[in-house]
Amino acid sequence: MLAKALKLPWPDLRLALCALVYLGVITLVLKWCSLRSVRRWLQAAPAPGDRRGRCDPVTHAEASRYHRAMYRAARWLSPATCMDQSVALWAMLKRRGYAANVRLGVRRNDTTLEAHAWVESAGRVIFDCDPNSRYQPLATDFLSSIPQG
Repeated sequence: MLAKALKLPWPDLRLALCALVYLGVITLVLKWCSLRSVRRWLQAAPAPGDRRGRCDPVTHAEASRYHRAMYRAARWLSPATCMDQSVALWAMLKRRGYAANVRLGVRRNDTTLEAHAWVESAGRVIFDCDPNSRYQPLATDFLSSIPQG
């Protein structure tokens, strides 16, 4: 796996390593803190894009780059859940001044209820680690729907 990673072009490797750091931190933080605390911490972090007044939707080309980077990071850090990956990608995009939302959906499977998280920008799915699934979305922006109090 390391040999394959080292063959990547530098910008792709750099983005994948960045995704790995975000994913590692978010995975640990979500294990020990509530989503409310994580959201408050991430919302308070200054984003360079916010200082410039930029909050653009993610372009198709950028979405593909970020999707591949998070996919690689998740393979390197195998216990990461779809929630971990989605929140980590949302944080990466927010930090770079892109507008994105974490979506949460559910579906009934026989006797259980299954949940899934993914990332959207401008109403378009830009990251979904299970793209063939059919989940009913619960909220337009999952992280914004968590009470701040």
